[in-house]
This record gives sequence, C-alpha cells and structure tokens, in this order.
Amino acid sequence: MDSDAGFQRADRLGAFAALLTRWTAYTIIAWQARLSIEALAGKGAMASLLTRFGRETSSWELTCWVAGILGLLYGLYNRYLLHRYQKLKAPHPQPLRQAGRN
Repeated sequence: MDSDAGFQRADRLGAFAALLTRWTAYTIIAWQARLSIEALAGKGAMASLLTRFGRETSSWELTCWVAGILGLLYGLYNRYLLHRYQKLKAPHPQPLRQAGRN
C-alpha cells in the first residue's frame, strides 16, 4: 500500500506541474497580448510596435515569443502526424471477389 500512496502522490505532483506550466504559459500569453494591444493603441501603431520590439524587448520576452511560435509549429506538426497516423490505422476496404473465381 505504501507504493500505491507514492504513485498517487507522484501522479498528483505530475498533474500539478502540468497544470502550473499551462497556466504560466497562459499568463505570459495574456501579458504579451496586453503589451501588444498597448503598443498598437496609439496613432503611430506600426512605429510604436517597431520601437517596442526594437528597443524595449528584453531577452526574456524574445525567448517567450520564440517559444510560443515553436510551440505553435510543434502543435501543428503533431496534428499533421496524428491525422496521418489515423489515416494509416483506418481499415482499408477489402476488394470484392469477382463471381466465378475462388
């Protein structure tokens, strides 16, 4: 029973770590969206955006943007692979036997 409790604890810890990671990513995305909206809200929206990314972007923000883009590409690639796998696993129709042949 002691090992079962250990497995349950590890399972809860793993679920918490996954949940924490997900909500941290959501928070960063919301923060970046807010910053982008603020940058676009002015009259010179394009200039504000270029100035923001040209001068005020920290290496942390740049890392977040790159990680987000790579995560998006990874997700799209996984969807492609899953679709391809499901296509391969789908049962193929058997050809009908012609009448008169055994």
